Amino acid sequence: MGTAAEECAEVRSLTQTCHGQGRQQKRFDAFRELIQKLLVLTVMDVGGRVGFNQSWIPDSRTRLLVGRSQDPDLNTIPLNNGCYLRITMTVRITTNNHLAVPVSSFQYQAHEGDQAEIFRYDYTREQKDRHPRAHLNVHGDLSQSVLSRGKQLQSVHFPTGRIPLEAVIRLLIEQFEVPAATSDEVWMAALAASEDEFRKVCDRPLSGPEDATDLSKAS
Repeated sequence: MGTAAEECAEVRSLTQTCHGQGRQQKRFDAFRELIQKLLVLTVMDVGGRVGFNQSWIPDSRTRLLVGRSQDPDLNTIPLNNGCYLRITMTVRITTNNHLAVPVSSFQYQAHEGDQAEIFRYDYTREQKDRHPRAHLNVHGDLSQSVLSRGKQLQSVHFPTGRIPLEAVIRLLIEQFEVPAATSDEVWMAALAASEDEFRKVCDRPLSGPEDATDLSKAS
């Protein structure tokens, strides 16, 4: 491990390569190295790594980054607490030559092959159904085995993108079956129009303390 300044410099360099104008493969490799570095510096146990799934390459512009551990089919990495994180990220060079991640899934689980996850973040850039494109699934039945004694799952603050009131209303109607006062055509259009305006001016907070930015800039 390097110093904070050295690690920050390498992270910035990899990020610049990802979003630069170099060869596609070089940019894909830089993205993989960036994710690997972030995991190594934080939660990943020895033996874990990320890599591209060579059996899923639909075209020259797209790759699937997955977690790698003992079982290559599970897409998991071991964590420092004995649990696992399942990682899948679709990485694409767009027609405008931007590197994008149009689909991602991060699943925290108590066991490597356990599909009854503790929680899972899913994101897809394109709407595929009526579920939110970015959402969090929580399975509280496993909380006692993975949280410190006395801590409840509901006390954990799970970061997401900023959630506007429109999203909360949509959640209540579609997931909790709270009846809407108007037809789908009316309330869905009204929420979409309001949220579209909100996105033009909304704050996009970091997932951690804002003053951590100062530490990064100083490194």
